[in-house]
Amino acid sequence: MRNRENETPDGAVQSLVDATSNGYSLVQDYYRLKSRIMNKESLLHSDIYAPIGDFKDLFSWQEAKSMVLEVTENLDPQLERIVAEFFEGNFIYGSVMPGKRSGAYCSYASPEIDPYILANFGGKMSDVLTLAHELGHGLHAVLSSKQTMLNYETPLTMAESASIFSEMLMFSREGCGLARERWFRLTGNPLEKSRDRHF
Repeated sequence: MRNRENETPDGAVQSLVDATSNGYSLVQDYYRLKSRIMNKESLLHSDIYAPIGDFKDLFSWQEAKSMVLEVTENLDPQLERIVAEFFEGNFIYGSVMPGKRSGAYCSYASPEIDPYILANFGGKMSDVLTLAHELGHGLHAVLSSKQTMLNYETPLTMAESASIFSEMLMFSREGCGLARERWFRLTGNPLEKSRDRHF
């Protein structure tokens, strides 16, 4: 039933399950690397979710914007121009405020209305990745605006593919100009969030 609601054939879902099962070695490699960074011979169950390193780096809104735009431009300059419109048109409300609901969301109700992103940007790496994720939704909404109202609503599987792809682009250390070890330490927990999505 869920596959039908998401307009996804059973065969496609089975392919995803198979690819995930075949990718277990990736998670095992990740845990081996994490145990080396933590100077442990093997990880306890409690170590799996332990933070990596002691970096307290915070990014300004401007730095996060630059990182997202640079990575998007490396993919395609036309896409970068669309994403830049979200910043220039003030279609992102990212300020943290008392009483503001936590989380992040991209709202797109109609092809005639600009999509709008609600987020709580506190400057952590996870906030940068969340911004990229929501901009993936926004980019998809803009590109879908050529559709009629009847075709505009996106099934969950397609919507999350666009946003997770956008978030994953941020893992390119070349795109963000960070040294490899620092990037790994900064993205350790978001990498684990990604691991939890897939495994």
